[in-house]
Amino acid sequence: MQEQEHQKRGRGRPGTYASAAERARAWRQRQKDLIDQAQKPVVVERVVERVVEVKVPVQTKATGKTVTPDPATLIPILKNRLVGSYGGEAEAKRLRINCARAASTAQDLLSLVNAALLPPAERAFLEQVSRFFNAMNEGFELAQRGAKRAKAKADAEYKAKHKALVEETVRKTFGDTLNPETVRATALAALEFSSKETRQAEAKRLGVDRAYFFINREYDLRAALKRENVQEIARELAELRLDIAERGRRWTDQREETCYSAGWLDFVGWTRLSADSVFTRSQKKLSLPHGGRDEQPRIGPHSGA
Repeated sequence: MQEQEHQKRGRGRPGTYASAAERARAWRQRQKDLIDQAQKPVVVERVVERVVEVKVPVQTKATGKTVTPDPATLIPILKNRLVGSYGGEAEAKRLRINCARAASTAQDLLSLVNAALLPPAERAFLEQVSRFFNAMNEGFELAQRGAKRAKAKADAEYKAKHKALVEETVRKTFGDTLNPETVRATALAALEFSSKETRQAEAKRLGVDRAYFFINREYDLRAALKRENVQEIARELAELRLDIAERGRRWTDQREETCYSAGWLDFVGWTRLSADSVFTRSQKKLSLPHGGRDEQPRIGPHSGA
């Protein structure tokens, strides 16, 4: 019986070859087929469509007359968006400068050649652009002035409210009458509480990796202490109390370390617990003139605790 011939497998992957030489011949044949296929002419049908943009003047539905763009209808809409908004003055100034540049560019194009040589449609368009952006420039100038006045009014209102809040915080912290020694001792204790050694001790006590006590206006506080201005020191401490809030907070930073930002109540608790702090030593000194009685004057940072 004649043995059945084994049918050869076609080229392609996956494939099994009897030897490395057969695999190499198959690869060379495949490359030859790809080269022949690439050299064959390819017929590509192209459909070319020409798009022509024709500008049509805007016409009203009622009368059918051509409507000329009027800046007076656009300026009030933009002015309401700029006046009283955050950054409105800077935005109005930027738009005013851009409108002035556009109007100047149109004027430069008109003055570049003789007006009689320009086509009527293009000359009319440039003149219209120049008039339009000149009017927009004037409108944005008025918007910039209005935004500046609105910003000044808002800043004045904010300063007045913040001043009243600081005064109320001073009264809540130190009472109606300021004791110079108490105010100064509170400021020195705040600086001591923000020192590196104290923060490390607080971190260990709280069981966190890092403890912070942020004094954003530390330079101003030290300057007030140097000038020995009691009113200014009290205001700086009130600003500090408003900045750090009453209670502290925990968070985890990018290093996966647990951090704690101390609040005013944490500072008050530290002044009570720390027997050798500047504030505690000052209060012990202040208690001497009371005739041996166990009485002390109003303690600044403890109020409101």
